[in-house]
Amino acid sequence: MKGIVSILLGVIFLTSGCLNAQEQNRRQDQQSKKERMNEMNKQAKEDLGLSDEQSKEWDSIQKDFMQEKDAIRNDEGLTQDQRREKQQELIKSKDDAIKTILTEEQYVSYQEIIKEKRKQFGDGQGKGRNGSMGNYDRGRRMLDQVKSDLDLSKEQSEQWDAIAKTYGDKMREIKNDDSLDDTQRRTEVKTNKVALEKELMAILDSEQQDTFQKLIKENKERRKQQRSGSGNRG
Repeated sequence: MKGIVSILLGVIFLTSGCLNAQEQNRRQDQQSKKERMNEMNKQAKEDLGLSDEQSKEWDSIQKDFMQEKDAIRNDEGLTQDQRREKQQELIKSKDDAIKTILTEEQYVSYQEIIKEKRKQFGDGQGKGRNGSMGNYDRGRRMLDQVKSDLDLSKEQSEQWDAIAKTYGDKMREIKNDDSLDDTQRRTEVKTNKVALEKELMAILDSEQQDTFQKLIKENKERRKQQRSGSGNRG
């Protein structure tokens, strides 16, 4: 009996340790994002040449934005789609508020700055996610190659393109959704990849389905070998 109790306590201890480590990593990731955002905001204010009054209003808008963003992230009553929608609405609301405190010339500059900063912010995150997120352009090229090998009818081709576009848009939304941590993002990507393949399979006849599955399997094996080769070189 004592042995069983010891084992159970050990399992509980290890599980608790893993959960604590995951929570710590999540918090560190969120803190890192906030630090990058703060640095971006500071640089943007300098680039725009804001007055003291504009700077105060800017900081107030950014503070409200971060608080509402955290509230959305922590609202367990929201589905992932609802959370993503609220996130996009919040970003638009923040940009609209900032527009009201800037001159017309400053707002034009602001749009250019935000466009560039968001690109840099996304790239900075994406570098760490390539392994789990995959390369979207490469994924689309792979789908195009598979499509060309399936000898689709015109109707099938149109359906294929519509499905590929829908899931391509979803994948980009997932990549840019700051409300997700890396574990949630990987889960979302995997779920959507499975759903994508399922919908594509549904428009194919039995012979095309066999070819499709074979091509997808070959592609996955090829990517696995490429990752393995890259790891060996590193």
